[in-house]
Amino acid sequence: DVKREKGYVNLYDMNHHFTKPWTRGTGNSVALLMNSQSPQVAELMVSHSWAEDIDECCQALFGEESRLQLHTRVWFCAFSVYQPGDQKGDVGPGIQEQLHLDPFGRVIELLRQATGDQALQPRLGMAVVHTSRAEVYDRLWCVYEIACATRATLPILVCCSDAYFDNSQGHVLEVLQVRTRRAQCFSATDRRTINRKVRQSGGYKRLDSEIFNFRMSMLCNLARERGKLQLFRKEFDEAEKELRKMNAMTLKRRRRKLLVSVCFVLIGLAALASINFRAL
Repeated sequence: DVKREKGYVNLYDMNHHFTKPWTRGTGNSVALLMNSQSPQVAELMVSHSWAEDIDECCQALFGEESRLQLHTRVWFCAFSVYQPGDQKGDVGPGIQEQLHLDPFGRVIELLRQATGDQALQPRLGMAVVHTSRAEVYDRLWCVYEIACATRATLPILVCCSDAYFDNSQGHVLEVLQVRTRRAQCFSATDRRTINRKVRQSGGYKRLDSEIFNFRMSMLCNLARERGKLQLFRKEFDEAEKELRKMNAMTLKRRRRKLLVSVCFVLIGLAALASINFRAL
């Protein structure tokens, strides 16, 4: 009925009509209910928007250009976090209670350790899903995920639906540019936590530049594989110029921050020297 009314189904719809009713009262996520006898360790974390078209999401993850398989063990937040815990009379845990455990950060750290340790089973890293119905970085938790993944130097797989790719033609620069600082979440406490993590990873401007870069690589590779590189050539050239400009600005900001830090150190040393001189 939902798909007939609006033409597609997103994760909010799936959560309301399927995930919550199925898991309500169990205290277990979909993933735990499906693997209750033998809980599985994730090989891949998916970063995505809940407002996306779920069909496009599946196409992006398992399309012809994807390296993923149907047996890949995926950490998909809608199915890995217990959803109905905040409903009246439910056994819990609630969403905020689970978020306080930092499941996103913990999964990313697990993937980082496995990626860097040859003795452990290799992991695929993080997949960032792009669809035509929603901008993934309008969601602040997705900004948090890419900030954590960047700081952990986790492998990033960037994938998109056919509709996202087709809609990009003629609008490449607009598609590549993102303002992560404008992303939204419901909790002021969550926003403070995410702001701190983003600062630790280099700031919002740096994230914007990195997102611009990996989206451009994704579109270039897809255009090449689909024989459409010439159709995008002029837009890619303009995007390359914009990327160089962004990188130059990022380098300038880093140098300015370094200079400020050096100045504070010198001032501190001068003050200490003055105190020691007076003591003599």
